[in-house]
Amino acid sequence: MNASLRHALLIAVDVILGFLILCVLPFAWILRDGLGPDSVGSTGITALSKIFMTFYVGPAILLFISFHLLLRRAGNPDSVTPPKVSMISWGAIIVAASVLSLIFVRIIFRS
Repeated sequence: MNASLRHALLIAVDVILGFLILCVLPFAWILRDGLGPDSVGSTGITALSKIFMTFYVGPAILLFISFHLLLRRAGNPDSVTPPKVSMISWGAIIVAASVLSLIFVRIIFRS
């Protein structure tokens, strides 16, 4: 696999994984038992299973973690990433996470 393609895919997978963990998982935590008078409290394993399957965030996180591990393993472990490429990657990650967060907020708070 081409190193630049692998690097771009790794950035995309990391951005999506971070978005799922930082933005979607908290909403799954809030919505796990429902809202309003029909809500039922849950604790322990039941709460974890409800969080895992709310928005199917658990399977999505596991899928992207496996993609991340596969992409890391596919690369050459002896290669060293130059500092300039690393800074560009971090910039791209920050911009992509910001855009995904903005889209998510716009979807949640449609006006």
